[in-house]
Amino acid sequence: DECGQRHAVGSIEELRELGGSSIPGDDELDLHRPQVDEYELKCTKCKGKMTRVAEVIDAWFDSGSMPFAQYHHPFDTSGTFEDQFPADYICEGIDQSRGWFYSLLVISIFLKGESAYKNCVVTDLILDKKGQKMSKSKGNVVDPWDLLNTEGADAVRWYLISNSPPWLPTRFDSKGVTEASQKILGTLRNVYSFFTMYASVDDFEPGGDAGELSLLDRWILSRYHSTVANVTTQLDGYDMTRAARTLQAFVIDELSNWYIRRSRRRFWKGKMGPDKIGAYNTLYTVLSGTVRLLAPFVPFVAEEIYQALHEAPGDGASVHLEDFPQSDTALIDRELESLMETALTVSSLGRTVRNEAGIKIRQPLAEMLIHDNGDRSKKLVADEAVLDIVLDELHVKELRLIDDPTSVVTLKAKPAFPVLGKRFGKRVPEVAAAIKALPGEALADFNRTGEATAELSGETITLGRDEMSVTVEGQEPYGAWTERGVTVALNLKIDGPLRLEGIAREIVNRLQNLRKKAGYDVSDRIVICYDGGKTADDVFESHGALIQSETLAESADRAEQDWTDATELTVDDDTVRLWIRRI
Repeated sequence: DECGQRHAVGSIEELRELGGSSIPGDDELDLHRPQVDEYELKCTKCKGKMTRVAEVIDAWFDSGSMPFAQYHHPFDTSGTFEDQFPADYICEGIDQSRGWFYSLLVISIFLKGESAYKNCVVTDLILDKKGQKMSKSKGNVVDPWDLLNTEGADAVRWYLISNSPPWLPTRFDSKGVTEASQKILGTLRNVYSFFTMYASVDDFEPGGDAGELSLLDRWILSRYHSTVANVTTQLDGYDMTRAARTLQAFVIDELSNWYIRRSRRRFWKGKMGPDKIGAYNTLYTVLSGTVRLLAPFVPFVAEEIYQALHEAPGDGASVHLEDFPQSDTALIDRELESLMETALTVSSLGRTVRNEAGIKIRQPLAEMLIHDNGDRSKKLVADEAVLDIVLDELHVKELRLIDDPTSVVTLKAKPAFPVLGKRFGKRVPEVAAAIKALPGEALADFNRTGEATAELSGETITLGRDEMSVTVEGQEPYGAWTERGVTVALNLKIDGPLRLEGIAREIVNRLQNLRKKAGYDVSDRIVICYDGGKTADDVFESHGALIQSETLAESADRAEQDWTDATELTVDDDTVRLWIRRI
């Protein structure tokens, strides 16, 4: 002002005090626009006229100067600036593209001739589930606190990072957060609960005897270290979404749905021996490492499980103070991983056939036939250990390879009309007819290679998977399914012995559920009593030993009881009643 003083103004009220009542209201005044100069401000001390300082630099200059100002560069000579510059990455919302990102870049180029950051991670807008921008006027705003209080912060974090890359607009659906919580976080907690439940029964302590590693142990350790390598590469490349999805597939599909399910019997049956100790050590190693892999994504759940796995870890111990896992290439067995991937594919196809036919997985079947023009299935059949896993998984007595799938299935071609229309126009009906006329051998080759050729008015055309597809239909008594070049057919005929074994396994399932409902410990021994007609007698006579072994029963006798823990099932016209009692 005219008296040469600078007056600090922190609010509209203070500005009014300096300039008097001529200052407009809050909703009328924009301090960032030149129109403020229109108002005559008077100094309260000398009553002189106040004017705007002309040399006002862009407000973003301070932010852009951050890399230099924070270390007092170039006046500080400790070398700290040189150690920290340039930054590995910066991360902000997309609106900062013309703000902070730009000012950092321009000032750094001007002073140093290079960018102040090596990578820029941008976060785009979060839209509603229909792709509309959230707005109070539209009523489509999601209150984050509602989700944080119901699903937790980690579920929200995981949903956002796994749903889509952060630099793309995200369609936000609250149901997706719930699903994320149930799938990855729920599965992770279930894996931990499974481990601690059995480890406490057997008084397992990590760090002792290593035990013996089974084929499944070696496979999951290999997959864990492969996952560590993949996630590390993806995070180093700032591909957070792909890293999250890689982890999710490992935890759900491989660790929980395959390794633990296929190893469950090793944990609850028998006494502590080399095989059981090996299983405990393997699961502990993989679970502990997986928690560290997940820590950057779900910090609270990871910390919770880490603290539980490391009882009394010491003051200040935290998963976030641990080193990020390192991949041990010596434990990666690519051939075993490929073999088990084939086993997973075959098992998935077999379950699909069962589901389509409405046959429960507990019902044994006589045979499974596989057609695969490659070497995958041949290697599977040649490896007895992996073959046994597949047969047990699908409850199939025998597995055979077949050279010609058309001997048990009918292949049908289905044209993709929308795609064909773009390429062939008015000739689509002729092309569709040519596709449907393709022989079974050509369709089998298409399943393997993804390409098929057809004759069209003297012209040979090549068709891909986006232009046609092939479905399979089993020929009596087979049901079939095909995927990724592999065709699986199951003999769905259930004869007398197979039917009895299926009933026995259904009884095992009922008794296991009864044990759980009664609150029995997983290691508790029981006695079984049963009553019913001829079916009950036939089942226990032929498969009583199986029922006892699977339910930890010391005996199974025909006798009607008044015990509290009871259940029953109806088979045709016969009702089988069951009682159990803890010893």
